[in-house]
Amino acid sequence: MKTRIILYPLLTFFVFSFSACNNNDPDDVIPNFEAGSGEIIASIDGQPFQTKSTMDGATFTESSNLVTIQGWTNDEAYISISVLVSGDVVGETYDLLNGGAIFQYQPLFNGGTSYTTVGGQGGGTISFSTYNNNRATGSFEFVGALFLPDGSIEEVSVNGGSFDFNL
Repeated sequence: MKTRIILYPLLTFFVFSFSACNNNDPDDVIPNFEAGSGEIIASIDGQPFQTKSTMDGATFTESSNLVTIQGWTNDEAYISISVLVSGDVVGETYDLLNGGAIFQYQPLFNGGTSYTTVGGQGGGTISFSTYNNNRATGSFEFVGALFLPDGSIEEVSVNGGSFDFNL
């Protein structure tokens, strides 16, 4: 009896595992998905921000019209931008009202301090100069807000931001 209890879940796992495999048919790719690595540059309250030059220093993903751009510096500062896009985005400017753009800056990725544009505070824009199957480039700027325990708000300005990704 104990053998059956262990055997059935294992058998079920293997059946589902192998049935999920495919033969790498190009038609089986996830529709509307792009991913790539590149570079993000900006100025944070006058201090330079440049992503590390490794493959994981900056990432770009787009799935179901949600573009997410993330970047880490060598000292683990972090920027994240998420925006809903549709159609031809080249030349378009997106903000919180147009595209629901959300911006975030963390001085230390695992540090817990996060300046963001949600909650009715802060704001920003992102524009795409190039966006095709091979490349995504553009610019951004935002003011992020940090809500402090005493109820006050601390802001950080992110200016002159640019991104360049090979997809």
